[in-house]
Amino acid sequence: LFSLGGVLYALGTGRPPFAGKGMMAILYAVCSAAPAPLRQLRPELPGWLEEVVARLLEKDPARRFASAADVAAALAAGLK
Repeated sequence: LFSLGGVLYALGTGRPPFAGKGMMAILYAVCSAAPAPLRQLRPELPGWLEEVVARLLEKDPARRFASAADVAAALAAGLK
């Protein structure tokens, strides 16, 4: 689910959520940095999408969605 957050972030912003010069810098960013909020980069994106992506990219797995079905439900609810 964390990876899905990365894909949705890249689709929404046109850039990866974590960047760095080299693989180790990117891995460090994944472990320690928070990505810029979606709407900071693309203000026209809906707030609900920003919330879903932020929750998918949470560092603490307990704060992420419990299942893919929960993510699907959140996305479906946002699209209504």
